[in-house]
Amino acid sequence: MKFAGRLKVLGTRKLAVYIAVALAAVLVALAIGSVWGAAATIHLFAFMAFVQWVVFVGWYAVRAKWWKSPEGVNIMGVAVAVVLILGLINASYTWPDYAIRPYALTGVFILTTLLGAQRTMQLEHHQRDH
Repeated sequence: MKFAGRLKVLGTRKLAVYIAVALAAVLVALAIGSVWGAAATIHLFAFMAFVQWVVFVGWYAVRAKWWKSPEGVNIMGVAVAVVLILGLINASYTWPDYAIRPYALTGVFILTTLLGAQRTMQLEHHQRDH
């Protein structure tokens, strides 16, 4: 599908609203950063990324039948892995030495490794078929 076709599917009005909201959020974050410093800006951008990915996971879980295909399962797995990693980043900004940090890091790294192995097997399987 060409780019113009994708715009029709998404809708130019929805795309314009999405871009405007994202731009406004970036401008607000930069304004806060100019007042509170670079560390606050980085924390705010990390939190905005976390919220955006949580919204995507929620939307995809509700709106798509992701469990019906290996590709959908992988998209959901990658999205959840990104949410977990961004959650760890935000938790380390908010609570630098929280009690379960070593266990959380280990769990996220193991899940990310398993996801990579699953994706490798899936790609190898599709390459064999073609």
